[in-house]
Amino acid sequence: MEIEKLKSLKVQAKSIKATFAVGKSGITDSVIQQIVLYIKANKLCKIKYSRAFLDSQQKTKKELSQEIAEKTNTDLIDQVGNIAVFWKR
Repeated sequence: MEIEKLKSLKVQAKSIKATFAVGKSGITDSVIQQIVLYIKANKLCKIKYSRAFLDSQQKTKKELSQEIAEKTNTDLIDQVGNIAVFWKR
């Protein structure tokens, strides 16, 4: 991905609120389906992980985000704190 495009997407992502929150129930098929539908319509999606969810996981935030990116066929473009931003080409 081009550096300029990545920068542009990160700037766009800062202006939107987290679209989805992943809570105690985790990354379910239902959550994945909702993300896929949202991404088809909007191209850019922001997900916030709850502290309870992260504390209950053996994986890192980066690994969890990569898992979501693979399942939704998107690119992880940014991860800051408990928020991850995904983009569909």
